[in-house]
Amino acid sequence: LFDQEIHLHQQGDLPGAERLYQQALLLEPKSFAPRHMLGVMRFQQGRLGEAASLIESALALNPQVAAAWTHLGNVQNAAGRLDEAANAYGRALALQPEDAALMGALVTVLWNGGRHDEALAAMDRLVIMDKGVIVEDGTHRELLDKGGLYASLWQRQSGGFLLEEEDLEAAE
Repeated sequence: LFDQEIHLHQQGDLPGAERLYQQALLLEPKSFAPRHMLGVMRFQQGRLGEAASLIESALALNPQVAAAWTHLGNVQNAAGRLDEAANAYGRALALQPEDAALMGALVTVLWNGGRHDEALAAMDRLVIMDKGVIVEDGTHRELLDKGGLYASLWQRQSGGFLLEEEDLEAAE
C-alpha cells in the first residue's frame, strides 16, 4: 500500500495519494510513514499548520528519521518560525551530520533569523576571496584568530558600523 501511496504522490495525484494515506492510517493509526507523507503533502498544498501537526505526530512515533525533521524544518521555515526551523534542522543534522544541503538550510535559517554568530559557527569551512583570489580559509573561529581580512570584515560588521567608501579606499 505504501509503495502505491508514494507512486501516486510522486506522480502528482495528490487526491489519490491522500486517499491511500488516510486509508493506511485507518488500518494502522500508529503508522509513521503515511502520517509523515500526509504532512509533506499538506506542506505542498500550503496548509502549513496541518503539515506541522502531522509531521510532529509522526516524529512522536519515530524521532529517528532525519527526513521527517528536515520536512518539519521546511514547514517551520515557510511559516516564518525560524527558531523552530533551526531546531528541526539541528535534530536532522544530529541524525545525518554529513548532509551538506541540510547544513546549508540550517545556516540559512540561522542567518535569516539574525543569529549570525551561530550561523557562522555552524559552518565547517569558510573560504575568503579578495578580487577573485582565495586569501584565507578555515572555520569562523580560526579566521577570527588569524586576524586577517575576514577578521577585519567581521569586526566592522559586528561592530555595527561600516566605513565610508573613502575610508575603505584609504585603507587599501
